[in-house]
Amino acid sequence: MLWGMRCVDLIKLHIDRFGFFVIHTDDPRNPVCYTIGLTNQGLPEMVLSCAPADQQVDILSRIARNTLDQGLSHSLAGIDLPLHLHPLQDPEIDDTQVPFLTAYYQRNPTQHTPSLLELVMTH
Repeated sequence: MLWGMRCVDLIKLHIDRFGFFVIHTDDPRNPVCYTIGLTNQGLPEMVLSCAPADQQVDILSRIARNTLDQGLSHSLAGIDLPLHLHPLQDPEIDDTQVPFLTAYYQRNPTQHTPSLLELVMTH
């Protein structure tokens, strides 16, 4: 548990400096990448599981930066993948898949309620 709390402290330092943090899980069944920190700005957190695992952090970092700099309507600007955002619907993604999101906001409450948007491929 101490290791987890230390990680949350390091995540907070990164968020304080850059506005968000991106975490990638190594679950081979369902690799997931998600943001932490966007809620502090009144924005939804984002989760990405449909892109190749080795590209997820880069893609989601660019989308998160676009969102902070230009707003949610421009979050996908310059992303060369057929992605769109919608409310989380993937039943495989729950608190066990995004544990640091839950831990971060438990230790760092915000006036906004965290919500998740899922990035999915457009067919």
